[in-house]
Amino acid sequence: MLGHGMSAFFESPFFYPIHGRNVRDARGHFFALRAVRPELRAVLLLDGDNRDLPDHDTAADDLTVLCWERYEIENYLLHPDSLLRFISGAAPDIFSAVQRRNGEKFLRDNLPPAAFTDPLRDSDYLIATPSSKTLIPGFLRSAGLALSKRDYFQIAATMKAEEIHPEVKLKLDEMQRVLLPATSA
Repeated sequence: MLGHGMSAFFESPFFYPIHGRNVRDARGHFFALRAVRPELRAVLLLDGDNRDLPDHDTAADDLTVLCWERYEIENYLLHPDSLLRFISGAAPDIFSAVQRRNGEKFLRDNLPPAAFTDPLRDSDYLIATPSSKTLIPGFLRSAGLALSKRDYFQIAATMKAEEIHPEVKLKLDEMQRVLLPATSA
C-alpha cells in the first residue's frame, strides 16, 4: 500500500521479539549475533511506553533504537475509517451494516472527539493509552468480532495510504537507512 523500499525486506526479515520492556535482552542478543557477523546492523523499535527508559538502557553501538511517539504500535491503527472498513468486511451486507453501526457508536463513545475526527493528529490520549488492551478489543466486541492481538495486522491491511500516520513512513525510512543503506535515497 505504501510501496516502501522496506517491503521486500519484510518478506523475510530476521526478527527477534523482546516481549515487553526487556531492552537489555535485545541488546545482548544483538551483540551475540555480532560476535559471529561483525558487519551486522539492527534496529530496535520500541513502543512509546518505553520513552522514559534511561539512555544507558537503550543505547548500543551499531544498534539503532527507535521509539514510537504513541503508546504502542497498535495506536496507529486507530483510524475510524479503516477500523469501520475492517469490521464491514470485503462484501458488506445487512449484518455488517449492524456491526459497522455498533462499531461507530463504540468509537464515538470511547475516543476523544479530536482523535475521532482527526486520527492522524497526535493527542494525549493516543500517546498515553494502551489501545491493544482497551479500545481495540472493546471495539471488536461491540461489532461482534473476536480477533487476537497477533492478528491486528489484518486491520492494518485494510488501511488506505492516506490513513497511515506519517510517523510510520518516517520509521520505515529510518529502518531503510540503517538496514538497506545501498537502497536509501
